[in-house]
Amino acid sequence: MSEKTQRYQVGGDHYSRHKIQPWDIIREYGLNFWEGNAVKYLVRRKPGVVRVEDLKKARHYLDELIAQEEAKAATELLARKTLTAAREAMRAELESDELARKERMVKASFYWGHHSEGQV
Repeated sequence: MSEKTQRYQVGGDHYSRHKIQPWDIIREYGLNFWEGNAVKYLVRRKPGVVRVEDLKKARHYLDELIAQEEAKAATELLARKTLTAAREAMRAELESDELARKERMVKASFYWGHHSEGQV
């Protein structure tokens, strides 16, 4: 950001009169749109504006962030459950295949044991 852009603010000085502006924090922490706006409204001290309005605006963005994080967590949980179920199904299939292989070996052993003695 240019120094010129850093020094002026459109529509007042409620950010630019401070040493650190919201966009400095947003850039430094790599915040997304919702996070950046929440920070902006939390640090804003605009003369003539009731502070509770800015806090409600910040909360609005935080509510959206919470909804996004909850959806992300639910998706990750579903993916873990799906992966676990797939692993269990594969394990069951392998166990079933192993059991079938052993049964075939026993039958073949029994068959050839009797066959070699002429007892078929």
